[in-house]
Amino acid sequence: MFEWNQCKHQYEKYHKLGYFFMQNFFNNSEISKVKNEIQNINYGDLPGTILEKDLSLKSIHGIHLYSNVVNELSRHPKILKPVTTLLKGKVYIHQSKLNRKSAFKGSSYPWHQDYTHWYYEDKIPKSAMINVAIFLDEVNEFNSPIFLIPRSHNQSKIGYKNKESKELLYSNNLDWTQNTTDIKYPVGRKITQDLIIKNGIDAPKGKAGSVLFFHVDCVHGSANNISPFKRDILLLTYNRVDNIPEQNTYRPEYLASKNYQPLEELNISIKSEL
Repeated sequence: MFEWNQCKHQYEKYHKLGYFFMQNFFNNSEISKVKNEIQNINYGDLPGTILEKDLSLKSIHGIHLYSNVVNELSRHPKILKPVTTLLKGKVYIHQSKLNRKSAFKGSSYPWHQDYTHWYYEDKIPKSAMINVAIFLDEVNEFNSPIFLIPRSHNQSKIGYKNKESKELLYSNNLDWTQNTTDIKYPVGRKITQDLIIKNGIDAPKGKAGSVLFFHVDCVHGSANNISPFKRDILLLTYNRVDNIPEQNTYRPEYLASKNYQPLEELNISIKSEL
């Protein structure tokens, strides 16, 4: 059983830097069942799918809605215990997605803060949220690791709007797909440069099963993957149940969950049956 009180230094690191990273958080047999289930998902039929220009997979939004294994994983005590400890309260899943960087062709994400988008688009009042990134493949310096700017979580909503007004979005799948691919609220180059000069850049790397917990105000992004190594990362975003949208969001369930029931820890073991 995971004992979060044994990792107090990680709690302190999260508040200081905006993230912490744990190598080998899940072992190979635990993570293989997740990978096998995702491999069998027919993503071409799912409304939350984004494709690269060559029609290969870029991401699947709302993946916990389509996969029982991912849904259970989101309530695993090894994840839910640190999440509720860090956020100091009960939580629900606001958003989930699989982000894929295919070998040789996985495209980049510009510098951004996730909460900026959720504040303006979903009307979530506070950044009492956290992202949990689960490595399904080894992430190394070659296959487009997530770049983070330490301490950037201390500045909230610094992104600027560069896309059409929200009233025009989501009238069809093309609208929201284009919006999600390009990032509607990127952080400008001058702000990014100043933050990096002051705080540097970090790029957590590790084997499949490693996990990155990071604040939704932490400025992050990733480069193109020109390596021969695929990189799949499962992202789970938790929001505190007393921090729900102030008005009904117009975005679909796979982008912004409307199920605000608090998650309960499951007594499960995500171990491969092989």
